[in-house]
Amino acid sequence: MRHLEPTAAAGRIGKAGNVKWPDEEDKALSTAVAAHINTETGAVDWNKVQKTLRPILPRRTVHDTSDNLRTRWRGIGRAMRWIRPA
Repeated sequence: MRHLEPTAAAGRIGKAGNVKWPDEEDKALSTAVAAHINTETGAVDWNKVQKTLRPILPRRTVHDTSDNLRTRWRGIGRAMRWIRPA
């Protein structure tokens, strides 16, 4: 089994890896999702969300895919289920 030296491992994670999302970034993501959601189907156009956020959140959109945005959005949804009163 091979292991990376810690600073090399951090370099492989990337600029956005394992960095907490501040409230301002969550709000920007929520706004972008609201602007690019199909109200009939509930489907989000993640490519458009990423293009919208690229100038606002450059470190969150450095990759070609929007997987980190979609993952964060799911995390926000899970957190809201815990916060919402029953």
